[in-house]
Amino acid sequence: MSKFSDCLITSTQQFGFKRKHSTSMCTMMLKEILAYYTVDGGSAFCTLFDATKAFDRGNYCKLFTKLMSRNIPRKYLRLLLNMYTSSVARVSWNGIFSQSFTVENGVRQGGVVSPVLFCFYIDGLLQRLLRGSIVLSVQYMLVC
Repeated sequence: MSKFSDCLITSTQQFGFKRKHSTSMCTMMLKEILAYYTVDGGSAFCTLFDATKAFDRGNYCKLFTKLMSRNIPRKYLRLLLNMYTSSVARVSWNGIFSQSFTVENGVRQGGVVSPVLFCFYIDGLLQRLLRGSIVLSVQYMLVC
């Protein structure tokens, strides 16, 4: 991952899964912004983005199209593509295993590259929201 850190740079407003960043920074920033706007009885509005199960829903075609646009060497792209498109899983319940099935989307939870790929995957959404918003503070919560 360190070889390609320049290719995988994401927005400076993205706090999750980044070195020297924390989602608590996001929370503190939201509190400060709300205090600033409501101190004299003003109003503040906030939009939150629920990313529940987001790791499970990432589309492989979109992810790898985005990775190709960042000039990552093809041999590493092929390796990642093979790792993700050849994944199979089984469900275990009470010691009984299901039949194997193909995993067709998402990034692996607990995988070393998964947080980086997830941040990279949603960065386009954050960029579009930042371009379309007047109040920048709202977007800080989108990435926490």
